Amino acid sequence: MPITQSKFDVAVFASDNDKEINFHWIYSADLFEPSTIAVMSQHYENLLRGIVARPESRLDTFEMLSPEEKEKQSADKNSFAETKAHGE
Repeated sequence: MPITQSKFDVAVFASDNDKEINFHWIYSADLFEPSTIAVMSQHYENLLRGIVARPESRLDTFEMLSPEEKEKQSADKNSFAETKAHGE
């Protein structure tokens, strides 16, 4: 029986079978856009893939962002720093 309600703003439920783990996201549509949950879901998947690939590593060494997101974040920081340096 699928879970359709949660007392939290966002909840993630996992179920597994012999071959995979499935995640079911329940969220408040008043607070979150589907696209926001999709990004959160991808970040969670990135984190879990890293943990599975390197289970001996510390949690703070794993990435949630994709390489493209990290590059954009870096570019945005640089752009902000340049704007601030020029007093704009």
